[in-house]
Amino acid sequence: MNLKSINKETLLFVFSFLVGVSLPFKDQLSTVALVIFTTYYLIISFINGSKLSYNIIFLLPSLLLLPRLLGYFTGEPGLALKELLRSLPLLILFVPFFLFKYSQKVFINKLERYFLFGILIGLVLFMIYCNFTVVSEMVTKNEPIEYLFRWRHMNINFVKPVETHPPYVGILAVYALIKTLYDKVFKTYLKVIITILILFLLVQLLARNALIVSIAVLVYTAIKELNYRVMLVVVILSVALGLLIVNHPHPYLKKKLLDRLNFTEKKKFDKRLDRTKASYFVFKTSPIIGVGPGNDNRLRKEQYKALGFYNAFKYNFNSHNQFMEYLVSSGLVGLILFLCVLYFLWCFSKGANDSSKLLIIAFIFSCLTESVLERSLGIKYFALISFFILLRFSGDEQKLSQ
Repeated sequence: MNLKSINKETLLFVFSFLVGVSLPFKDQLSTVALVIFTTYYLIISFINGSKLSYNIIFLLPSLLLLPRLLGYFTGEPGLALKELLRSLPLLILFVPFFLFKYSQKVFINKLERYFLFGILIGLVLFMIYCNFTVVSEMVTKNEPIEYLFRWRHMNINFVKPVETHPPYVGILAVYALIKTLYDKVFKTYLKVIITILILFLLVQLLARNALIVSIAVLVYTAIKELNYRVMLVVVILSVALGLLIVNHPHPYLKKKLLDRLNFTEKKKFDKRLDRTKASYFVFKTSPIIGVGPGNDNRLRKEQYKALGFYNAFKYNFNSHNQFMEYLVSSGLVGLILFLCVLYFLWCFSKGANDSSKLLIIAFIFSCLTESVLERSLGIKYFALISFFILLRFSGDEQKLSQ
């Protein structure tokens, strides 16, 4: 490998880093970063004279474009086109690697490491920016420190400066935590610092799903490694989080993180599971190919009203469940395609390290409480974790064939 090729690869790593940095922020930034990354890979492949490989496994995520295409025939064409364009990262990111295989293990590891560094830096910058706004407001209004964990400075209000949705930033934080713990990149003390920062961010986001997954990952890691220091850190962090929730003078934290998860008190428990009834009733009207984009929201809203879910009716909530979202919009066809993609990604991740399998499990869990692939950030995130799983599998496959 000559000096010119090293410089070309280095620039690709930089673009991978920029993709990670941009994800927590404006959607346009990450879109531009992704386009630059994929375009540059095509350019250096042509310059280096790489042979066409047609590695078909990289087209796996693009199967999820088929339900979007189906929407042209079952729903409103304008909305179907919008959803199709939003889903293009499932194709654009993978086409260059479908055409030109580059599977040196050192290259793959470094590319993913730079992406991880990017996400970590992006999340830190995100925290600094949002907390600067919060602290400035607290100082201006002469609010006590405890107001940092009140509703006016948490959840959707916390992310207002960036205009994003808290659960999706939470998904990025879970990725950063899993990769930090399982990829041999950071020393132990840095892992502890990153874990604390991520948990603090998740509390400010009040991303319940991400917080539950993060705690579960920490407990699993402590048990798996049978390391008393790791166990001690997990216990200390869990106790500190519990004390903050239970003893905070304002009840908002307790209400949001404990009462909404209390199965024994129906009035307080999160209603999103009950709201899936509305989506199920819509699914039954067209179970094979779904009702299509546009029709799904309209018919679900009618069901919300009939079932007495007035907040859901007023704010036009989606299913808050990606599996149900596919059933409603594209029927069993859409759901089966989605399950097939997840199944093959799981199979392709078996030869990889634990982080790949944990990321798939965490993604599936997030799909149970969020319609992840109905937002651009969710699509990009899924595309990127799929990309690195497939890239690593492709590298291992080529190594075995040699």
